[in-house]
Amino acid sequence: MKFYAKNLSRFGAAAFSIFAVLLLALIVSPVKAWAGDWTQDGVTYNVELKNGVTYNASQLTANETYWVDQVNHVTINLDKDITLGGIYLSCASSIDIKSSGEHKLTLKRGIYTGYASETRNIIRISDCVSLDAGYLSGNSIYIDTTGTINLTGKNAPDTIADLYALWGYNIVSIKNATVKAVADNSRKSTIGSRYLIEINNANVTASGGSRGLSCANDIKISGKNTVVNAKGSDDAIVYGMYAFTLSKPLQITTPSGGKIWGYNILDANGNNAKNVVIKANNAAYDGSAPGVPSAKGTDLKDKSGKSRGYVVTNAVAGKATVAYKGSASDKKKATITIPATIKDASGNTYKVTSVKDKAFQGNEVLKTIKGGSNIETIGTKAFYNCKNLGTAAIGKNVKTIKASAFGDDAKLKKVTITSKKLKTVGAKAFSGNPGSAVYTVPKGKVAAYSKLLKNGGINSKAKVTE
Repeated sequence: MKFYAKNLSRFGAAAFSIFAVLLLALIVSPVKAWAGDWTQDGVTYNVELKNGVTYNASQLTANETYWVDQVNHVTINLDKDITLGGIYLSCASSIDIKSSGEHKLTLKRGIYTGYASETRNIIRISDCVSLDAGYLSGNSIYIDTTGTINLTGKNAPDTIADLYALWGYNIVSIKNATVKAVADNSRKSTIGSRYLIEINNANVTASGGSRGLSCANDIKISGKNTVVNAKGSDDAIVYGMYAFTLSKPLQITTPSGGKIWGYNILDANGNNAKNVVIKANNAAYDGSAPGVPSAKGTDLKDKSGKSRGYVVTNAVAGKATVAYKGSASDKKKATITIPATIKDASGNTYKVTSVKDKAFQGNEVLKTIKGGSNIETIGTKAFYNCKNLGTAAIGKNVKTIKASAFGDDAKLKKVTITSKKLKTVGAKAFSGNPGSAVYTVPKGKVAAYSKLLKNGGINSKAKVTE
């Protein structure tokens, strides 16, 4: 009897142990599944980003998809440019995207939180981050960056995020940034929020949806450098159900027939905005309007849609600038003269202050280039390996000639530098030029410029003269 009881006790203990192991396996198995991938609305996100960790871009895998678990917070620091598949934020999680330099994050999809009203997520983008993505969707979105945010509205799951390029249920806050958002679905607004959209000292373009901006409660737009270019298929382009708060000066453009309105239009102090002037002009084909330059990053085009060869680098009225990259027709010309200024379709003036990187790289037609009087920077490899370039006139305001700008130009024999402001000549800027080349510089600058040009790799037999 004692033997039976003793072995029964042992059997019971063993059975309990087995039961406990099985129970533990049932409890742990979902965790194991979550520790791998996460599928949400038909999209699978493969790699979990761990709570409290700061990930450098160099630690992430290009083209991979990532997710953040519930109530967790992660930071991504862009120490280089990187392309990822997409990022999913689970309930009440948050992400900070920062940059240790001017770097870009490209997302094939976007940052997604499903029905953001229920998930209490936070997305913050700061420093000098630039972002190319399909969409941003969250509960609260804060953009405060000197970079450019491009949102196409594409590749979103078939939920509320599919109806907006930029959606923050609680708040969308845009400060200091250039944001270009295009809706991929005309049923909703391009940029939307349930409670608050605030724009301060930012340049925002919103197009493609039924409204450019739409918020059921409050829209607040302020800052002396703020430009809002809103386009929609409905009449109500900018819409605030309860309050639309403005502060001077404000520039908003709409397409023909579009309206800018709110239930109560208030000034920054909450008073009726009787003295606030809203410039509601018909936007031209290049996105400009009288007194409102095209947005930063815009490749200015002609009426036919062809590039004019200039990209907007500063969109502030009265201070607007462009970089010259050359049009298709320019690249068939033997002689190019870069102008000091250009105008857009609405008559706004832009100074031409730089030549873009690789603008004419490998060109076989160009023989003579004459730099504009407002050019300050000649970009990396701007005229690199131009097979027949023989003469270059560098304008009076040039401060920087970047690496390999005129490198491997084997026929470049005559370079005239009129600028007295030249401070930097990048590595190999003139490497590969012939020994017969003559560099003519301003009076009194031979010694200083000879040193700069030697740093730029001029042929040891070349002459530097006044």
